[in-house]
Amino acid sequence: MESIIATYILFVGLIIVISIFIKYGFDRIGLPALLGYFALGIIAKYLDNTFSFLNQEGIEIIEFLADLGIIALLLKIGLESKLSRLIKLLPKASIIWVGDVLISGAVGFLTSYYLIGWEIIPSLFVATAFTATSVGISANVWDEMGAIKSDTGQTLLDVAEMDDISGILLMGILFSIAPVLLGEGAGLPGVQILTTVGVFLLKLTLFGLICVLFSRFIGEQLIETLNKLHGGKSRILVVVGIGLMAAAISTLLGFSFAIGAFLIGVLLSSNPSKVKMDSSFEALYALFVPFFFINIGMNVDLSALFSIEMSLLLLIAAAFIGKFLGAGLGTWVSLGLSYSTVIGLSMIPRAEIFLIIMKRGLDMGEWAVTAEMFTYAVVISTLSVIIVPLLLKNILNKREVTDGGKH
Repeated sequence: MESIIATYILFVGLIIVISIFIKYGFDRIGLPALLGYFALGIIAKYLDNTFSFLNQEGIEIIEFLADLGIIALLLKIGLESKLSRLIKLLPKASIIWVGDVLISGAVGFLTSYYLIGWEIIPSLFVATAFTATSVGISANVWDEMGAIKSDTGQTLLDVAEMDDISGILLMGILFSIAPVLLGEGAGLPGVQILTTVGVFLLKLTLFGLICVLFSRFIGEQLIETLNKLHGGKSRILVVVGIGLMAAAISTLLGFSFAIGAFLIGVLLSSNPSKVKMDSSFEALYALFVPFFFINIGMNVDLSALFSIEMSLLLLIAAAFIGKFLGAGLGTWVSLGLSYSTVIGLSMIPRAEIFLIIMKRGLDMGEWAVTAEMFTYAVVISTLSVIIVPLLLKNILNKREVTDGGKH
């Protein structure tokens, strides 16, 4: 038994060390480290298939660490949110956001359901996942080109933040109604769906209210008090502990733990000590988040990975075209034609929330997301985070784009 545990500990330790090299190497060549984590997970799966060094307990350990990675990821996204600024700029960004979500989701559903011929539940998972974006990929390029602080760059961040919020909300609704669509529960399907969504939104509202009250009247004082008890060294540990509890409570209420982590992160983002937490959180983020992406790689269907099917090509086209048209058309209406291409292109990359939705569907069963669909999602994510930055750099080199949006 001790030798088995030692094997697991050795494996986890190797992953941590290798992930540091991956992060360093991919940063040097200008590619997102998540691509290296995908590859590491795929290699680990191949080695496990060959040598069987991981049994069910070992896989569960990796999945547990991956779940902690999701919580850390969503908590960080929440902590980096600027809710007050988002509310202030909502009218301007909402036009782009509405078109972005509706069109990208519709293109994903129509492609999956009508062109590929998948069932309605898998098609809904694709549609919901396609509404999400990964603005960090594009924002890095904007920042490198000195355009992130322009009006256009800030609008991009606002729309992407709204994408995060709507994506997480739609994810929660989908997870709640998917069993009803499968046929579980009594009563008419339409009534069941409306009832399920109503109960979900009511519970989410109550949970959100509790989180608001906690963050306003207890959260800051609790963070500072416990931090002082530990000699001023525990601020980030308290925040992480609160995030874990919020994630667990949201799960017990029937939500995804991603919702709880994100929501409490957003509310704690207004904490005056947030700036002091950023550097401390990076170490915990770097420890756990790679396990999420590595676990993604370990769930890839190796047989489907190297086969090019028409369904994969259709999904790739839908993923790129849906976001480009959705965000681009909204930008055309809101800001003008000259900015529509760059905003539409910037919203294409898919990573964190996109993969969380598809991974949760895979965990629910083949009726929700098949192994082949999940592998396609990884391929789409990989292509989007490689191709889009290369195209963006060429566009942002044009003077009219970067100068036209500056303060």
